[in-house]
Amino acid sequence: MTITPEMPNGEAKDPLLFSVHFEGEEKGANIITKMEFQFKYEGLYWFNIKLGENLLTAIPLRVKYQRSSIIQS
Repeated sequence: MTITPEMPNGEAKDPLLFSVHFEGEEKGANIITKMEFQFKYEGLYWFNIKLGENLLTAIPLRVKYQRSSIIQS
């Protein structure tokens, strides 16, 4: 299984590779991982999930920057 991050400008990053064991019948698999990813741009990021060459799903994440201000008294 691979997770391929896609930047808001359409640039795809290197895929993360995972081994998945499917036991069959109605049993599925969960992938829990620690990802370090730098969000350089505002916009919509996609995380494309593939099993082999088949796209299973794509997970969107919108990043919006918000200015913060410090109020001094």
